[in-house]
Amino acid sequence: MHFLFEILETTDGADMTKKLTAIRCKPPTEIEDPEVDVVEDQSLEVAEGPKRIALQCENEGCGEHISKEDSLSDKCREVEGKFLCPACTRKVGLAGLAMGGYKILKLIGRGGVGAVYKAEQISTGRFVALKVLHPDVAQGDTAVKRFQREGRTGAQLQHPNITLIYEQGTMQGKPFISMEFVEGESLHDLVVREGGLSQARAAQLLAPVADALFHAHAFNIVHRDLKPANIMVTRYGMSKLTDLGLAKSLVDPTVQVTAMGMAVGTPGYMAPEQATKANDIDHRVDIYALGATLYHTVTGRPPFTGKSPLDILRKSLSEEPAPPTQFNPKLTVQFVRVIEKAMAKDPDLRFADCREMADALAEFV
Repeated sequence: MHFLFEILETTDGADMTKKLTAIRCKPPTEIEDPEVDVVEDQSLEVAEGPKRIALQCENEGCGEHISKEDSLSDKCREVEGKFLCPACTRKVGLAGLAMGGYKILKLIGRGGVGAVYKAEQISTGRFVALKVLHPDVAQGDTAVKRFQREGRTGAQLQHPNITLIYEQGTMQGKPFISMEFVEGESLHDLVVREGGLSQARAAQLLAPVADALFHAHAFNIVHRDLKPANIMVTRYGMSKLTDLGLAKSLVDPTVQVTAMGMAVGTPGYMAPEQATKANDIDHRVDIYALGATLYHTVTGRPPFTGKSPLDILRKSLSEEPAPPTQFNPKLTVQFVRVIEKAMAKDPDLRFADCREMADALAEFV
């Protein structure tokens, strides 16, 4: 989950932590961001024929009373022969429906403003990931612009380690993006399941991500929200960069939908200048984030933790993370230096570009 920080007032000086007194942390609900969180598979099929009604939810473990009015409305649906209450109907979302040239198979993830489904493109028969904005959120101009920007930005990038964008559009009033369906799990989930990875495996997964970022930077696109949750690992062990919802073009002002003085990203992975100089950043913020992601991958924990997003942000500006060898003693000095160089608070001390960092990581594969 990422946050938006509104810089209400800035001060000059070397001590960047002073600026935190003038930063207000906004929760994701105020950002209207289309990020989604992984949820349990809710694959269900919708029954055909006349609508049946019931006064009690037939979903296993629910049994909620259903009013006659709700039973007759679109708030309730019959799914796999079970009549669902409004709450259970919302949980399955669009699963089982056919719309916009797609047969929606199952819900993959859901967030406060959108959902991602596995779907079949009827014309080609291929499986896709269909990202759909909730109708209420689609009424917000900021959310729609950010969503459209993600589609446009992703469509520019053709790289084996970046999820492909096939098309974007609107179906039955719902903005959507059709993208490559990746069989696998996020790097975050992989680390949660296995713990900190070896430096060789981490380098094998993240060197290609560095190369993917170098490709994006060649198009003057900065990701701005790189973290383990935004990297997918396929069942064949290939890493894929995802979620360009916060990506920023360094040359095209038409895609700047974040207000002046606003910083967006995930505390703990955001470069210091991303929080304090939101309108004056370059590709090196992604190098920092990749270093923080590398730290998380080999230690099993983010580089900074705290009681609140602002607390984490404050630590990232004023403190150094605990030595990664504290959590993974098998790391070599040379590998730790790669992390430290990528996470240097001074951008000039980081790798010059992501290709240089990719080359450094390749030495450990």
